[in-house]
Amino acid sequence: MHFPMTQSDLKSPPKLTDGMLLAAVATLGPFAANTYVPAFGDIERDFGVSAIAVQQSLSLYLLAFACASLLIGALSDAFGRRRVLIAATLIFALASIGCMFSTSIEVLYGWRFLMGLCASAGPVISQAIVRVRGTGDFSGHCARPLAGG
Repeated sequence: MHFPMTQSDLKSPPKLTDGMLLAAVATLGPFAANTYVPAFGDIERDFGVSAIAVQQSLSLYLLAFACASLLIGALSDAFGRRRVLIAATLIFALASIGCMFSTSIEVLYGWRFLMGLCASAGPVISQAIVRVRGTGDFSGHCARPLAGG
């Protein structure tokens, strides 16, 4: 899908790849919130911290995700959905690498917070795109596989 959208884009039928891309981007944030939970024990041992300290990294991620969700829509309206989504995804990837190379729980907190800020862009912007394109056909088209059709 190319951005910014024009009136002709709204008239063209959505492609399956559009829906797949939006679904992937929208689920990146929740995926990142849940996939490292099984590693909490390893993180505790590696950093020599308590379980509560490690759990706080998830809390910071979710706090940042929630707060950024309130602002990301305005940013995408001001700078364009494509720019904001690409920037957020790139920063998210860099923050993921930062988490991997964290040397302390405090450094991990910072990277996870940054990840949370960027992770909210996917769900918020993809919903905005579906809402704009959703003249009945696109929103049903995306939901059809979920509904078994």
